Amino acid sequence: MTGDFVRVDVPSNYWLSIVIAGNKPSTKEMRKLLPSAVDMTSLKNNSAYASMLVYSLITGDRNVLGKALMGDAVVEPVRAKLYPHYDAVKEALLKAGAIGVALAGAGPSLFGIFDFEPSREDINNLLRNHGLRTIP
Repeated sequence: MTGDFVRVDVPSNYWLSIVIAGNKPSTKEMRKLLPSAVDMTSLKNNSAYASMLVYSLITGDRNVLGKALMGDAVVEPVRAKLYPHYDAVKEALLKAGAIGVALAGAGPSLFGIFDFEPSREDINNLLRNHGLRTIP
């Protein structure tokens, strides 16, 4: 790390919804699952999506934000396989109107970014429709 930081102001109309599902794994153990090297195509892909994420937050471009959040081809595909709830939560957040959805860190939580205040009740109903238990 260079120690350099740049402040990026996030558009004020973005809302974050976090769904905590499953048990928290050890981040150290989750890192062991990741490949020790990636091919050039995957490196280019993830670098492009990281750049797109910054661009989308600066410009407020919601379409680019959605693509950037869901473009990881290295880490999330490996970790997602370990969470039986992954597809159901992702689908529920997208159906609720999320711009994009991604794992939060090593998981098991997923987050969705919305450009409106999402309804907790709607998200809970969508999760229950997938057989997941929710907290009222």
